[in-house]
Amino acid sequence: MESRLKIDRFKDKLLFWKIRFVWCFLLCFQAMSVLADQPGQVEIPVANVIGHGIFEVGTDFFFEQDNKFSYQETILDLDFGLFNWIEIGINRQKAPRIGDESTLLVHLKLRLLKEQDLSPQLSIGAKDLSNIKNHRLMFLSFNKKLNLPKIHIVGVNFGIGHDRYGTEDRIGFFGGFEKEFSPKIAKGDLSFILQFDRRGMSGSLLHTADTGLQTTVGTELLNNGDQIRFFCQNSFHQ
Repeated sequence: MESRLKIDRFKDKLLFWKIRFVWCFLLCFQAMSVLADQPGQVEIPVANVIGHGIFEVGTDFFFEQDNKFSYQETILDLDFGLFNWIEIGINRQKAPRIGDESTLLVHLKLRLLKEQDLSPQLSIGAKDLSNIKNHRLMFLSFNKKLNLPKIHIVGVNFGIGHDRYGTEDRIGFFGGFEKEFSPKIAKGDLSFILQFDRRGMSGSLLHTADTGLQTTVGTELLNNGDQIRFFCQNSFHQ
């Protein structure tokens, strides 16, 4: 009986500190200034958070469709989860088109609500924390799985955010959906992913093997269709 009371008290304290952490997070980022656009792919922040103690590591390669189909950018990613409601990400971007400069960026995401019945999963977060003096890229993201006629279960993602998702002084909207398949010809799961934000839209195919290895290939249209980029990604989920 006593041990059960201690567990209940611990849960109450955990919720209290979780609320305080979120409020501090919001107050800190109200003081950040806004930076204009930065290079990067059309990749919206989804509300899903990596589980406690689980990490993902991967590499992205981007190629632009121009006169000579040139290599454009490489991104190295490392993401890991804490307590099933915090996700921390680190990536290193290298863009030869701007003089082989490398940029190290840190991201943070906090899950506020789990998906239950009719309510969606809800998360808040910020990207590019290593550039907080010049950048405020905050977002609010929702995820929900829907059972639709004929196509059955699909995942819908939508949200709002500053900077690359909106403009310097306005909040912008982003969204997308994901449909999973289990084809007999390929071991593992296959997903079709469509995403969009103010910069453009992207479509990709994601294959997840039983070992946790994920391979993604896709294309994106930027600047109202004037720019076309192709990308491939390899990552490992453990």
